[in-house]
Amino acid sequence: VVDCGGGTVDIALHDLDMTTEALTVKAAHKPTGGPWGGTTVDDAIVSFLKHLVGDRVASSLPKHIYTDMAFDCIEDAKLSISNDSENVFFKNVCSFREALEQREVSLAESVRGIAGVKYFKGKLIVELKHIEQCFQESLDSIEQEIRK
Repeated sequence: VVDCGGGTVDIALHDLDMTTEALTVKAAHKPTGGPWGGTTVDDAIVSFLKHLVGDRVASSLPKHIYTDMAFDCIEDAKLSISNDSENVFFKNVCSFREALEQREVSLAESVRGIAGVKYFKGKLIVELKHIEQCFQESLDSIEQEIRK
């Protein structure tokens, strides 16, 4: 069983014994896990967004902007990903865009020329391949833990 939560991933392995009429379950391995949950993915997406506007501008923004984004748009964007997705749509990027504009930086201009990223009608549209990379650290850590 792999339980991927907000902050952590819990991993448990059980043996099922169906040789008798009563099903028995016993631990086959000591439960394990680590800090590879959804917030790790959120942090990677925030890093990606910071990269889009540049380190100088990103570091000048108030910290609450990134927290707001995690609640306002990152979670919705992650949940919208399906097997058919080609792009990920970040809606409600208003606080991010407004904070940039206060520094005379345009989100649309910042992403212009970046392959697979555009800002259109209040939405940041990112090709799925960029966002898949944000899941990779968590996935690699989970796989490594399972292989132990």
